[in-house]
Amino acid sequence: MEMLVASRVVMGGLGGFRNAGSMFRGGGGGPIGAAGGLAGFAGKFTDRFKGNSYVRDAVVQGGVRMGAGGPLGFIGRAFGGLAAKNGATLTGDSIASVANRPPNQSGGIAGGIADRSLGNYLPNLKGKSLSGTQITGGKIATTATGADGRTSSISLYNASQFEKPNSPHSVLTASDGSQWYQMASGTGASEFFGTPNFMGATSEAAQVSATFPSAEEGTSLRTVGDGVLEASGASGNSLWYSGAYFNEPEAPHTVMQDSNGVDWYAMNPNAESPAFEVGEAAGEYNCAQFKQFMPGYEQDISSVNFSGSQEGHFEVRHDDGSGTAFYDATRYETPRGDYNTYEDARGSQWYAIHGDPAVERRPVYEDGKPVYDGENVRAVQTETVRYRATPNKFDEPHSRNNSENHAPKRK
Repeated sequence: MEMLVASRVVMGGLGGFRNAGSMFRGGGGGPIGAAGGLAGFAGKFTDRFKGNSYVRDAVVQGGVRMGAGGPLGFIGRAFGGLAAKNGATLTGDSIASVANRPPNQSGGIAGGIADRSLGNYLPNLKGKSLSGTQITGGKIATTATGADGRTSSISLYNASQFEKPNSPHSVLTASDGSQWYQMASGTGASEFFGTPNFMGATSEAAQVSATFPSAEEGTSLRTVGDGVLEASGASGNSLWYSGAYFNEPEAPHTVMQDSNGVDWYAMNPNAESPAFEVGEAAGEYNCAQFKQFMPGYEQDISSVNFSGSQEGHFEVRHDDGSGTAFYDATRYETPRGDYNTYEDARGSQWYAIHGDPAVERRPVYEDGKPVYDGENVRAVQTETVRYRATPNKFDEPHSRNNSENHAPKRK
């Protein structure tokens, strides 16, 4: 009797279709199932086929049918088409039957029902305003528009069908347990690679461990900007930069992954120079501090110039007038020419560059103005050290251009 009534509705002309449409609208626009819009006279369709297959078959272009063939399949697809036009959504299983198939068997889902349904398959897109959604075998594309009007082009690739992308991406788990590489570009792309919120409190240890499984035990994190975390731990303090926001830096770092598969560049903690003291009377103390700090440096020193210590470098002088400049290897590039590498008492690396004694003429100033002897500026000779090369400081990580991403290769 249900089949006869269903056939009558489908073939009963315009009035019958209107009645069917109102029935689906009355279902609230949710996934059509045994308790959905067909709970009345046609409800047992859902007992006969895989959940929502009649709607799925009605909207899939090409691919393998899930529902029955013949008149029964025709009626099911007719009802599925009505449901799709009147706000129905596909279940995660229905989308999986397309997205997880090989491309030559999957067919595709597009249009409004694809926009409405994708969140049932990929939970991170639930509730997002999506448009232009295309679902095919192993690949999903959509455009997300945020509340602020910024848009993001989202591309997703099935991890079992595609190699890991070279571009920034996260790894998502769909409702069927399959894993997908998610890539985003556009003005709103950062929303899909959100920076975790940490306050730097020790009580957040479990959250840090869950977000960064490979983080050193005891590490605390503090969010200091979009895509930037400040890490503190036994190894020292450093900044971590999200690969979704920044290009990979040249300075020494470790690549870490968060629980969503996003790469983070954990910068090596900067070396710390000794606590030198100011004043002429502190010369002997500073020399002793240096010997304790750099035990592998055997040459005697006569003084320490630590004016650049905040920038990661300082200089020692020797009795013969020569000098050695030390540069923190985490902040400076490898020097050109001759240099040595020393390890301080804390295990940090320093580049050491030898300098020869020299004498230079320096103008004399009083009250900020040069002093003249006739027409010439008065000058005095000053002993100094001349270095043949000075290493360049590493640049800060550059913000990434999220205007486009490169699709990964199929396996």
